[in-house]
Amino acid sequence: MAGWRASRSRRALALMGVTGTGATGVARLLARALAAAYLEDATDPASADRAARIRRISGWLAEQRAGDVPVVLVCPALGREQRDILRDGDPGLYVVHLSAGREVLARRIRERPETRRAARLLEAQLARLEPLHDDEAGVVIDASASPAELLRRILVMVASPTRVPSVRNPNHPAVS
Repeated sequence: MAGWRASRSRRALALMGVTGTGATGVARLLARALAAAYLEDATDPASADRAARIRRISGWLAEQRAGDVPVVLVCPALGREQRDILRDGDPGLYVVHLSAGREVLARRIRERPETRRAARLLEAQLARLEPLHDDEAGVVIDASASPAELLRRILVMVASPTRVPSVRNPNHPAVS
């Protein structure tokens, strides 16, 4: 993965997606494939502790950057302000937004053993999630594919020796 380590400005990836997108599972696979440090923010987006947790994660990102450690982070339902705080810790943070339509999310949630909790969590996450803005480093990827296919797409992206372009998704299918 020459492109991953070759670019000092692109050593940290944050996967962002609501419940049902598979962001946590894909992030774990990605961290293993890239031999990267892994951190999961499982804080409820509505939690009063979320802002403090995001600041602590930002500090952790700064430590990893100082040690030249590649990072894969998974955070559900990030807003722009939270992503900016994370970028204070690592200005090169690249956000991979896994996005899927409500039908896909509902089907995946029905397949989970904790269906009721996941359905409530999904609504809270959708209410707080803000799509990437044009000026942010990141990409939106359709999460309706399998975890293996999502991993493959992300690995191809990070292996690229050139800067991965930012991609805006004006329609954001997860909230339409």
